[in-house]
Amino acid sequence: MNRLGRTLAVGVLGVVASLLGPSVPAAEGQSGAKVARPLQMEFSVVEQEADGSRHVIASPKVLTRDGDLATVRVRTQSGHGLNLIVSPKKLADGLVKLNVNCRSWREESDGAGRKRLKSREVQSKVVVAEGRRVELKSGGDQRMTLELEIREL
Repeated sequence: MNRLGRTLAVGVLGVVASLLGPSVPAAEGQSGAKVARPLQMEFSVVEQEADGSRHVIASPKVLTRDGDLATVRVRTQSGHGLNLIVSPKKLADGLVKLNVNCRSWREESDGAGRKRLKSREVQSKVVVAEGRRVELKSGGDQRMTLELEIREL
């Protein structure tokens, strides 16, 4: 087939494809493939005192898409902190599966005035219903817990 014949064949195939329409159903008035709406995750880092009282020390909000990684870092006045890596995966019926890697750490001073970091890592998988709050373990430090609420925007 010569060059003109190939050009015409490609053009005819393009016209036929455009007449047949997109192969993926459109999402809410958009043409083409469906676009995933972002997920908003709201974390509450809760610190528990020796007397049993609890107070929120940080409430970061994170926007991410289905299957992407989100990173959250929180540091307290007392030298404690949390590093989180969260990966959400949407399931059916408004449920979201989370892979959570949580590292809690704290600064310790030895007798010579040097500071060291002691850390502990916890990996967990949890299924959360959108709009509901769930409590996660935060690693070795039992004084700090993590609450999470997730919803689609």
